[in-house]
Amino acid sequence: MIWTLVITTGVTLLVSLVMPPNYTAETTLVVNSKSVDPVSGMVVPSMLLVPSYLPTQVNIISSHSVALKVVDKLNLASVPSVKEDFIKDTDGKGTIRDWLADLLLKHLDVTPSKESSVISIDFDSHDPGFAAAVANAFAQAYIETNLDLKNEPVRQNAAFFDDQIKVLRARLEKAQAKLAVYRRGDTHNAGGPVPQYPHAVGGGGMGGCSANHTNTHHAAR
Repeated sequence: MIWTLVITTGVTLLVSLVMPPNYTAETTLVVNSKSVDPVSGMVVPSMLLVPSYLPTQVNIISSHSVALKVVDKLNLASVPSVKEDFIKDTDGKGTIRDWLADLLLKHLDVTPSKESSVISIDFDSHDPGFAAAVANAFAQAYIETNLDLKNEPVRQNAAFFDDQIKVLRARLEKAQAKLAVYRRGDTHNAGGPVPQYPHAVGGGGMGGCSANHTNTHHAAR
């Protein structure tokens, strides 16, 4: 399907530039993203918490970055006749991918439903097969982009914790090295002479010394 599309893409794009489209291909997306209400703790559709959610998704679908993914998915920039049209239309200025993306967006219509979470993607073209392929490619590119946007914070958090683990590991290794040095020094001292303490008169060991000190203190009173 894609290889047949690539062969006929050059003629299709040129006709789309000079002739009004005869076909409109439509594909629909059901947006079912849910969030947890911070007050009630209930799981609710995120568009109820953020009224601009669906319009935001529409903007993503019709964005230049998503259109570039469509160009790459359908290999539109690799068609020789398309390259010739690009040079004629732009004098070789810019990139063929950007030119194709802008061209596709001119024939794209993205509409959110007023009563549900459904988004319609319509693409107009003189060729019905090409119109259907582009509409479906926009839907696939949007899904991939949406997943990337959701996973990006996870990747950033993972990178942050990786950095923190490296710092903590370095501190642990440094502390372990200091402990090893301390233990080597303590072992060396343990083999030396045992210090001798003088015995107080009338007592044996440290207990006698403490008792004599206490008695002296009472005598001073």
